Amino acid sequence: MKLFRMLKIFIITSLIMSIIILSITPEVYANETATCGLTYDIDPNPLPDGDYMVTYGYSAENLPTGINLVRHLEIYKDGSLYGTGQHFFTTTDGTYNSSSGGDYPPGSYTATLSFATYTTSSDTVILVDIFCQDTVNFIITSATQKRSTKPVWVRPMPMTCWQVWINEDNNFQFIFWYPYKDKNFIKIYDFEGNLVYDGEILLDEPNLIVDLPDGYYWVKTYHDQELLQEFLIGKP
Repeated sequence: MKLFRMLKIFIITSLIMSIIILSITPEVYANETATCGLTYDIDPNPLPDGDYMVTYGYSAENLPTGINLVRHLEIYKDGSLYGTGQHFFTTTDGTYNSSSGGDYPPGSYTATLSFATYTTSSDTVILVDIFCQDTVNFIITSATQKRSTKPVWVRPMPMTCWQVWINEDNNFQFIFWYPYKDKNFIKIYDFEGNLVYDGEILLDEPNLIVDLPDGYYWVKTYHDQELLQEFLIGKP
């Protein structure tokens, strides 16, 4: 009887410890260390106001999946904060690819790319857990292409719809790679040939959300008047 009582106490204790262990085990979002890269391209032709167009390329792998993340860019010019930019997103496969651009006056620049979880305070984005960072330095002068510290980005392919899925709001969500500086268009047709969406894909916001009823649709993407892609999408 004493042995049976000790065995019963041992089993109950083991169950309690299992419950405690399960209750404090954190959820693991990624099994590998995230890596990210920041590239840039400086147009050698100055704009009328003397500025130069700089285009950034962003990439990351092994990011946490299924949680809200931010792509944060922080830029310093001649040692002083020049600007910041964010893109809020989630990923289902741990990867991210995008690009953006802007006009920059001559000067010495440092740009740092971060991927992180975040919180907000008084409309300010605060990075919480930073998963990876990359930094580039460059100088903009009339001979800026010869003084770049990293290889100049060269377009490897036309603008491409890399991924499309149904997001949590039951809308179609698209991600585009390699958008051009302007004249990026998307047209969506229903199966009766009616145009149901006609929009533009912006260089600094290649993540497009389109609200359409359930059904199947034909998607066509263009640069200027040139047809780039044609594919089928659908949802229940």
